[in-house]
Amino acid sequence: MIPLIIIGLGRIGANNASLAGNLPLSHLSAALSSGGFSIHGLVDPDSTKRQALLARYSQIDPACVVANLDEIPPADQPMIVIATPPISRLATAEQALALKPKLLVMEKPLALDFQTGRKLIDLFQQAGVTLRVNYNRRFDRRHDRWRKASPKTPRIVVTRYGKGLYNYASHMVDLFLHWYGPVESVRAFSAGNSDNADPNISFCCHMSAGFDAILLGIEELKYDQFEIDIFGEERRIELADGGAEIRHYRPQANKHYKGYTQLKLDDHIDRAPVGGFVELYEAARNFYLDGKEMDGCDGPQALMNLAVLEAAKRSYVNGGTYEIPILNQHIN
Repeated sequence: MIPLIIIGLGRIGANNASLAGNLPLSHLSAALSSGGFSIHGLVDPDSTKRQALLARYSQIDPACVVANLDEIPPADQPMIVIATPPISRLATAEQALALKPKLLVMEKPLALDFQTGRKLIDLFQQAGVTLRVNYNRRFDRRHDRWRKASPKTPRIVVTRYGKGLYNYASHMVDLFLHWYGPVESVRAFSAGNSDNADPNISFCCHMSAGFDAILLGIEELKYDQFEIDIFGEERRIELADGGAEIRHYRPQANKHYKGYTQLKLDDHIDRAPVGGFVELYEAARNFYLDGKEMDGCDGPQALMNLAVLEAAKRSYVNGGTYEIPILNQHIN
């Protein structure tokens, strides 16, 4: 059994119960569902969260549910998950590395600034610890099928998002990196000042593959927006409702005007909640037991994501186009 330590028992760490029926959408529920893991430590300073967890999971030994990481006894190369806010990410990572994990999974984003992200990458490299940042669409099997079926070089990708640059936009940038490779440069569409710590900035990523990916950030909505349109030469793929609906359009003769062409929606719409958590733990189990390469977003890719977000903020405040540093990225 693989010893598992989860730091942070909030929604992503140990909650999200019934968010999408019986689909596991937290680290704890996914680990228990996947099998092969022994719960070695569940850490959160909030006693209310600890008590709620024990009430929900009667099979969990109360002795392993603690307030502080230093209460966790040593284990042999545990898997550690950091599911706490990124504001204290560096200090939490340093504490976690003292437990000598083999694999450490962080919730996105890697950090709140590029400098801290770089320090984190250096820490993990020096410790010889494998790092993955949990962008769950990388593990979701539906998204992986559509990644393989997507136009290799779109004409353009247009997205709409709310809920913040470091939240929804970060997921979108990771999808660009995973599906199409590195971002070459970033430019915001307008300049201004934002007192919002996590604004919804509209910006363009020019991809090294030769096309633009546009993110339109929308403030003050009373509904969710996480919509992606991928325009290929002869088809369009739409990821709607955060990817819960994926639609494919093909050209056909226009019904109203002779000599024109329009897009027709395929009869089948691929509908399902976005998962990826159980698949993450299956990949971790294979990494530990079979020596397989660990899938997912690695440190350099997470750092490039952070560089893109920082460039969008700088361009929004100062104007101009910002080149993204070429990192030793591992593009799946």
